[in-house]
Amino acid sequence: LEERLAQSNTESQGLAGAVFEASRLAELKVTLEVNAGKLQREIETEVRERRRIEIEKRELLAEGQQLEESLAQTRGMLAAADLEARAQADRRGESDRNVTEAKRRLEERDAEALHLVKTVEAREEQLAASQHELGDARDRVRELEHAM
Repeated sequence: LEERLAQSNTESQGLAGAVFEASRLAELKVTLEVNAGKLQREIETEVRERRRIEIEKRELLAEGQQLEESLAQTRGMLAAADLEARAQADRRGESDRNVTEAKRRLEERDAEALHLVKTVEAREEQLAASQHELGDARDRVRELEHAM
């Protein structure tokens, strides 16, 4: 009987240990389930965050592409504007040369006109002098005719 009592006590202690262990395992199971739930939520949050980042990345890439296209268009417009400015400068240079040439020709014509005016004035003076001499010569001829 004592042996059985000792065996029964040993079994009871084993059962008590098993109950305690089962209780501890149940607590660990609950803790693991809670931690698994937290990890699952963290994973879901991480997945959502990665999706959001991927969407933002695509949007940024699209914006970058648009900016590159806009930059290319702007560069094209600047190149065209530069070409037009150079063409205008060339035309202005040609116009400036034309104006300079026209001024030079005008100055030459003015000089020729001035020379002609002076020549005409000189000839008019010569003509006046010749007419005066002619008048004097006529007067002498008349004097001579009267004297004869």
